[in-house]
Amino acid sequence: MYSVRVTGDTRALDNVLATLREFSDDVREQATEIARELYAELRPLMVSGLQFYPPVPPGSKYVRTFRLRRGWVVSLQLEGGNAGVQIDLVVTNPTPYTKWVVGTLTNIDALARQTQRDFHARHGWPLALNTARYWFDQYADRFVNALAAGVGDILRKRVK
Repeated sequence: MYSVRVTGDTRALDNVLATLREFSDDVREQATEIARELYAELRPLMVSGLQFYPPVPPGSKYVRTFRLRRGWVVSLQLEGGNAGVQIDLVVTNPTPYTKWVVGTLTNIDALARQTQRDFHARHGWPLALNTARYWFDQYADRFVNALAAGVGDILRKRVK
């Protein structure tokens, strides 16, 4: 049988681990603040993009109700834990015919295209998935850049 026993003073390591825990808490708080600020900034733009209506097709006698436009909801859900902050932007529209006009709200392109009726696609209705994806990407890019800058600020304060 072979064994190794290592003993020593771990106070220096304990201090480093405590500092990392504090840093992690600071980063989590910074991420949450950034997520909320970006949501406040980008939500109106996202909703506006989702509310797009193409021109009425020539000869159409249908009178628009704009129910689909009024139905868009973009919400932010934040959950924190030991692993960090989980950020979810959720897009919903309870209007029953949403999927026939702008496609199913799903991450599966083929399913979104499959549910949108050809008539609506031909007459300029964009897939809601594409609009949501564009704004999700904008949100993610801005979040990553802002968090990187924020983490740099936290590190500079700790080094001083």
